[in-house]
Amino acid sequence: MKMASMLSYIENIKKFLVRLTPKIAFTPEPMSEFSLSLGITPQNYEPEEILQLPEIIGKAQGVHIVVCINEFQQIGEMPDSLTIQKRLRGVWQHQRNVSYCLFGSKKYLMTKLFQHRTMPFYQFGEMMYLDKIPTADWVPFICSRFESHGKQISEDLAQRICETVEGHSSYVQQLAWNVLAETEKIAEEVARQQPDVILMDKHIRLGSFTFMPGCMKQEREGKQISLSIYRNKLLYLLCACMNITVTRDEIHRMFWPDVIVIDQSVNNLIYQLRKLLHADSRIRIENVRGVGYRFSVA
Repeated sequence: MKMASMLSYIENIKKFLVRLTPKIAFTPEPMSEFSLSLGITPQNYEPEEILQLPEIIGKAQGVHIVVCINEFQQIGEMPDSLTIQKRLRGVWQHQRNVSYCLFGSKKYLMTKLFQHRTMPFYQFGEMMYLDKIPTADWVPFICSRFESHGKQISEDLAQRICETVEGHSSYVQQLAWNVLAETEKIAEEVARQQPDVILMDKHIRLGSFTFMPGCMKQEREGKQISLSIYRNKLLYLLCACMNITVTRDEIHRMFWPDVIVIDQSVNNLIYQLRKLLHADSRIRIENVRGVGYRFSVA
């Protein structure tokens, strides 16, 4: 969305919520230029009123609004997730001027959300399964991302990354990022010196946890937990820099080289990781005031 359209959108919102304080939040979504963070006085507006806002605007403007939400399966990771899902559906299902496209990269989680009888979003809409992105399209994209970081990867190795994970999009992105994070200049050197990075069999022991970056999971006492792409990336970066201060600027450059993000984006990721690892007190993500973070395991 361009700046002129964004300003127009803000003005439309302000017509309906006069006390609304819109904030432009440049967030970690890789395919978005920006998102809107709405500063709302809690005592003035209930959540249902905000959820109803697209319907109100669409009806008043005589347009049909399409709301797109990426990685929707992550709603399952939120505290009191079922209550949130019930409130969303309770409002959305009655709207006539709004359509919702809810995207997700984890098929089994999306299927559970929308096809399990006990879930609030059961049969909310039609499920559409997208075909895998062809390797021929992945290869130039991977090569271009390496170039944007001042690094190189051959087309053959980029193709090997795709074939290793059978073209599953979230795993192609994760494995390509793993290789990028390990690469100084030329990715082929990593493939020769650390083949486990490509073969995805690298397990990292963190106290009582076992971190498996290649398959985006961690394990403790026999129980495996799936990690979101961003949590997985950040934990992998911190592990690679164990006992070394990682600056906030480094995190920004590594995660979002072409996007402006607010500091809260990094704060949220760090908070999520700490919550994920809090069961083992030996694992610490220490604030280095005014600089960044230091990761350590006693």
